Amino acid sequence: MTLFTRRMLDRGQLAGTSFNLTLAHEPRYIDMYLAAAAQVFLEIAESIAKGDVTKRIDGKVSHTMFAKLT
Repeated sequence: MTLFTRRMLDRGQLAGTSFNLTLAHEPRYIDMYLAAAAQVFLEIAESIAKGDVTKRIDGKVSHTMFAKLT
């Protein structure tokens, strides 16, 4: 998920674990998002095949939950 989020941001798309489509999303924006996602999924498949996902995200995995900061 970290690699997906970072690569989508590189393509100007804010992405997370879900996408909530609304009437405010014009078809051109949906097309842009899907085109970016297709490119990123290809990279993710390649990184899994090569076993270098961690290297591509610089070893810094996104946090998956909120925790109290102390």
